[in-house]
Amino acid sequence: MKQKYGPDKLRIVWKHFPLPFHKQAKPAHVAAQAVFQAAGSEAFWKFHDSAFANMRQLTPANFDTWAAAAGADPAKFKAALADPSVAAKVDADIVAAKPLGVRGVPAFYINGIFLRGAQPKAKFATLIDAQLAAAKAMRRQGVPADRLSLELSKKNYMARPRAKKRLPHDPVADKTVWKVPVGNSPVLGPNDALVTWVVFSEFQCPFCKRLKPTLHQIRKQYGTQLRIVFKHNPLPFHKRAKPAAQLSIEAHARKGNAGFWAAHEKLFANHRALDDDDLERYARELGLNATLAMAAVQNHKHRARIDADQDLATDLGARGTPHSFLNGRRVKGAQPASIFEKVIEQELVKARQLVSQGTPRRRVYAKIMQTAKVPPPPEQIAVPPVYSDSPVLGNRNAPITIYLFSDLQCPFCARLHRRLLPLIESQKGKVRLVWYNLPLRFHHHARRAATVAYEVRAQRGDRAFWKVVGLIFKGQKAPDYRHKLLDWAVEAGANRKQVELALNQGRFDKIIDRDLAIAHELGIKGTPMSVVHGYRLNGAQPPAAFRKLFALASKDLRAGKSPAKLKQSAINAAIAHIAAEAKNQPPLPPSPPVSTPAGRTIAASHLLIQYAGSKRARHTVTRTKIEASALIVQLLAKARAGADFSKLAARYSDGPSAPRGGQLGTFPRGRMVKPFDDAAFALAPGELSGVVETPFGFHIILRTR
Repeated sequence: MKQKYGPDKLRIVWKHFPLPFHKQAKPAHVAAQAVFQAAGSEAFWKFHDSAFANMRQLTPANFDTWAAAAGADPAKFKAALADPSVAAKVDADIVAAKPLGVRGVPAFYINGIFLRGAQPKAKFATLIDAQLAAAKAMRRQGVPADRLSLELSKKNYMARPRAKKRLPHDPVADKTVWKVPVGNSPVLGPNDALVTWVVFSEFQCPFCKRLKPTLHQIRKQYGTQLRIVFKHNPLPFHKRAKPAAQLSIEAHARKGNAGFWAAHEKLFANHRALDDDDLERYARELGLNATLAMAAVQNHKHRARIDADQDLATDLGARGTPHSFLNGRRVKGAQPASIFEKVIEQELVKARQLVSQGTPRRRVYAKIMQTAKVPPPPEQIAVPPVYSDSPVLGNRNAPITIYLFSDLQCPFCARLHRRLLPLIESQKGKVRLVWYNLPLRFHHHARRAATVAYEVRAQRGDRAFWKVVGLIFKGQKAPDYRHKLLDWAVEAGANRKQVELALNQGRFDKIIDRDLAIAHELGIKGTPMSVVHGYRLNGAQPPAAFRKLFALASKDLRAGKSPAKLKQSAINAAIAHIAAEAKNQPPLPPSPPVSTPAGRTIAASHLLIQYAGSKRARHTVTRTKIEASALIVQLLAKARAGADFSKLAARYSDGPSAPRGGQLGTFPRGRMVKPFDDAAFALAPGELSGVVETPFGFHIILRTR
């Protein structure tokens, strides 16, 4: 946008809003503000670029390096860091943002018009063009040029409707009634009770345990007017919740409602001791055959019951525990007894009215459920083609397909991977998983990892692909992740040299670019993203969410319904669009003019940093142009600080001269590309250049003679 509109039409003002859960963000913001105080705006933006290019290395040592590279005097930078007003400015920006509706980042006000998120360029351009037109009209009305932005901001901000403050859910005020079937779940209380309390709970949850005395108090208070129904929703991070649920269901199966509620009391009383030995002891104390009970626990005998309850919880949006519905009205969490009492009193009035109108007491709940709200259907989108080169897990001819868009550096993708493997296996050939690559731009090694995985597949097949994917996900936090990729490929059975060759040749770039185009066309921007038979599912969802969509897909198949299919022509158009976008990167400022006599031969060394799309860049180069420019600035700072240039070149340079420490030998005027030639011949022997940009990337040149 800066390049498109120029400084006379557009200015960009930075405000600090480090999020509290990004622990290194605030120190980086304070350092950036210190650079601004020490050296001004230009230095701030250089520091800004370095910080974004190295988001995982936000350390004080790097702050010093980036500040120096940005042009800040080290002593002034240190003094600014120690100045309390610098950190206070960051805090002041945070305080100022909240009344403006800023909750996350990035967030923008463009002449007072609010814009949230990393929007496409076209969105910014539309707003800016509209504001430029409005400024032109205002200028004709006599408003001075230096007040145009201010006056438009005041006008636009005042015109913006204020967002309503999101209040916590109020179960007393919320009269929405949800359809919650009782089914075969355990019941405590008479079937003709006027109020039915369905609670989704689990035995390892401390908040569920906190609700237990409230349940007892309310039941004692309302007696036969209340029945309590228990639904299982063991949360995935409570590892012993499912085994405990299995034991309670076994008690229900063997001894009815009384058996279940006895197990309920026992398990909550011992919610911190739920290992197998503990459960076996509880089974004996409950009068169960301990051998049969533990067989039920260990063989997941009652999985279908738990799955059905969790599917219902997912449908109803009951994500946490405890989560209650009183005659269908939602109450979240372990609320105080007074909240439940108010809802029950309201429901008793309605129920008594139904009875007075002729509804039998035993039919009151069913009557209420007849007009209760059901959840909206899941979003549907088109499904992509399954290519011969698409990795598949499970039966290739399975009737139901999960189209998974994933990134091998994404921790949420790793979490979903661990959940999907046993889920696919449990479906016994009815479901297949198809992989699509969506390496996110800020995961710098994700594309390289995808290339490694695809080369493993090319050598050893789908089984090896899924093995190396598991290894890559498991090793995401390895400090040498980029280099470990080759080791994991070998562990999966691949030939190391062939993997290296695939990386150097960019053998699978077309496949990765095609998958990116598919994601672009479907509007998929984040990972993981699953499409189950045309039903979209965002994020690392639990197995219950997938099973729900499997059921919908099976129903569609029985009815002869197929999802819409994404056309190859649309994919090809998206590929062309992405290629055009990649070429539209802003350049660095041009190198300074030089005047060097012609006809001279010199010797020089250089260090080259390339980026994806630079001329002759190997396909292993995946960094963006902005990342490359930030890295070259860091390396220039190191070279100017006295670091051995040949060692820097050998370690960092992307050029073929790197093994020789960057030595190019001798060359005459006109041999090199013009910007390089001009800069090299302008140097004196032993002199180091600044950053020199050519079509090949960014260079630092050391003239040797």
